[in-house]
Amino acid sequence: MKKKKEKTTRELLGAWVCELANNLCNESEIPLPKNEAFRKAHMARKLLEGLGQGKVTFQYEKQDGTLREAEGTLCKGVDVAFDNHVYADEKVEQNYATDSTNFTYWDLEKHGFRTFSALRIVKIIAVAIPNYKEHELHESHELIEFV
Repeated sequence: MKKKKEKTTRELLGAWVCELANNLCNESEIPLPKNEAFRKAHMARKLLEGLGQGKVTFQYEKQDGTLREAEGTLCKGVDVAFDNHVYADEKVEQNYATDSTNFTYWDLEKHGFRTFSALRIVKIIAVAIPNYKEHELHESHELIEFV
């Protein structure tokens, strides 16, 4: 019997990007052409990776058509309010079956969770990843910025 080959992280991410692009083409409020859907899906992947590693500054279009520049994270050690947030009293509903193009992030300006749509991402301005080398337990982390 042939052993099934496990997929690499790269293959899994590629499949995720394809699935998101397909959702943006078919299931979104404003269906996108394939090339634009893939561009937005890749941008969403890069944004989510950055949020998980540090702080990301990005721009998206709000529902009223105005542009908003947001600064967010999903990484411990970047924002004290995020680190100390209590989840016990919250009822977070994530219904990916009905809308798989929306994602949650911690807004560093508003100190609360916000949602962005992959459909409405305009651009990623900067990604800052904490430098954990040679740090003490109670020191704040230096952020290394990437564009």
